[in-house]
Amino acid sequence: MRARRWIAGEEDQVTVLIPKFTNRWLVRWFVPLLAKPEVRLRLDERGSFVWRQCDGTVTVREIADRLFRQFGGDAGPALEQVVHFMRRLTRADTLTFIPPGADAESIGAGGATSEG
Repeated sequence: MRARRWIAGEEDQVTVLIPKFTNRWLVRWFVPLLAKPEVRLRLDERGSFVWRQCDGTVTVREIADRLFRQFGGDAGPALEQVVHFMRRLTRADTLTFIPPGADAESIGAGGATSEG
C-alpha cells in the first residue's frame, strides 16, 4: 500500500513526494521556511507501473505477473525486480505491506493519493 503522496507526470511517470522531515518539531518550525519541503523521487516507466499497482489489493506476485505481461522479459527476473524495488521503497517508508487477510484501514495504511 502506498504510504506517500505522489503525482502523475508526463507519459504517466510517477513522482513520489517524500517529506524531508517527519519530526513534529521540525515540521512545525523548520519546514515552512523551506522552498521545497519534500524530496521528489521520479520513477521510471517500470517503477511507475509497479507504484500504480500498489493499492493494497494486489499481491507482489500479481504485480510481477502484470509487469511481465506489460513489458515482457523473463517472469523469474520480473518477480526478483519487483521484490527488490518494493523492499527499497519499504525501507524508505514509501510503501507499507499489508498482511494477507488484513484490512488496510485497520492497520493504519490509509493509502496515499495522487495529486495529478
